[in-house]
Amino acid sequence: MRRSRATLPWLLIAARAAAAVVLALALAAGAPTDRLVLVLLLVAFVSDYFDGAVARALGVVTPALRQADSVVDTIFYLVLAVVTWRLHRD
Repeated sequence: MRRSRATLPWLLIAARAAAAVVLALALAAGAPTDRLVLVLLLVAFVSDYFDGAVARALGVVTPALRQADSVVDTIFYLVLAVVTWRLHRD
């Protein structure tokens, strides 16, 4: 049972990583829109809040989970900054 409970925070981190990939692909294709950025920012924000809250509530916090959370946060927000700059250079 403990193993299945530990999966949810990882899935939330994976959702944020997927949002970063989608944003980067949209940027590479030259097709990011304000709406896409807003939706993916909301996904990232909600998943970032709940991954830690869920992990603490379930008692499954580990150093690897914390590290993955930090790495994915950094990547997502760097991609977000580049996309925002590209969309609103002026």
